[in-house]
Order: sequence, then C-alpha cells, then structure tokens
Amino acid sequence: VPTTTKALDAAQTEELEGLIEKLEGDDDVQAVFHTMEPSVG
Repeated sequence: VPTTTKALDAAQTEELEGLIEKLEGDDDVQAVFHTMEPSVG
C-alpha cells in the first residue's frame, strides 16, 4: 500500500478527478485507489 502522495496542480487534479469518475462509473470496476494530493485553492 503506497504511503506517499503525489502533489498535483489544479489542471492535473481536475483531469484525474474526471478519470476517477469515469472509472467509478464503470460497472466492471470494483474500487479505485490513488495517491493524489489535490491542489488547494
């Protein structure tokens, strides 16, 4: 299990959140994990 996070800028955070939403919407996907640390602001 990863214990470090990856800091992202606002554009990267938005792009990754969109990908995560698409993956979670897929009936074949049971869980989605990431090490993203969303940008603040």
